[in-house]
Amino acid sequence: MAMMTVYHGGYQSVEKPEIRKGRNTKDFGTGIYCTIIKEQAQRWARRYDTKVISIYNVRLNAGLKIKEFKEMVESLHKNGIRVVMDVVYNHTFSIGGAPFDDVVPGYYYRVNDSGKYTNGSGCGNEVASERPMVRKYIKDSVKYWAQEYKIDGYRFDLAGLIDTTTIIELTNELRAEIDPNIIIYGEPWQAGGSSLSASMQTLKGSQAGNGFGVFNDNFRNTIKGGSDDATTGYATGASGKEADIVKGVMGSIDDFTQNASESINYVTAHDNLNLWDKIVVAAGLNDAAGFLTLQDGKLSGDSADKYSSVDEAVANSNPFTW
Repeated sequence: MAMMTVYHGGYQSVEKPEIRKGRNTKDFGTGIYCTIIKEQAQRWARRYDTKVISIYNVRLNAGLKIKEFKEMVESLHKNGIRVVMDVVYNHTFSIGGAPFDDVVPGYYYRVNDSGKYTNGSGCGNEVASERPMVRKYIKDSVKYWAQEYKIDGYRFDLAGLIDTTTIIELTNELRAEIDPNIIIYGEPWQAGGSSLSASMQTLKGSQAGNGFGVFNDNFRNTIKGGSDDATTGYATGASGKEADIVKGVMGSIDDFTQNASESINYVTAHDNLNLWDKIVVAAGLNDAAGFLTLQDGKLSGDSADKYSSVDEAVANSNPFTW
């Protein structure tokens, strides 16, 4: 059975019949990373996990959205495609006006010794998954999606901010209570330095023997180099990487995994430079390609003055120079 990921950021309209009804999707193969809904998972606390109230098409009422989402999943299943949902439980879109602090002030978020919200997510806050009622909330949520919407798995954004005990418990409970084959994996890092003890963070190695997987950025960097810089890897000009390639192909069983299936081997995903741009930068050709830099909302670079906005620069770009 193939796999499709329902991703939390951006969307392609599910109104398209070939997506909504599952037609032609078998040609996608295995491990598809599709941006087919706009669930805005970062806002899950603001909406108090109201389940698909804000997905993909603002013109439809909530009941019809839910019905169509369920029909989509059912149709994908009939076509042999499992659905994995990208979930963001590590932070919320906002703090003020969101229900968590209204329910129990100071309980649902991590703070530092000064009482300020910590920012391991890079988005202004981080959810305190290690606290019993927060852990229960996350587990109840993933169980609901699996039971009610027949979701086949979860990809945890910034899993490093979710304590390992929570990940292990939800993995075991989902498999025992709902689906013994449910897929669980995540990003074994965080984005800004967390107050959660490193021993509790879900990092590479914490998944070993615990039934879930993590993205293998060791293998990623061996292949292409750093995700946002000009460093090189095996495919972009570096030498002496052969042993690390073999280690990754073996599922890093001599590195940080107990089983090869725990390693999500990949080269590029939705963050950072896309693979084409990375190759251009690694080759030192970004200026020749006319790449521009965006910082603090302003464009810079040799041709930046030609454009009045980022949208105009994108519309006039020609990334495939070579």
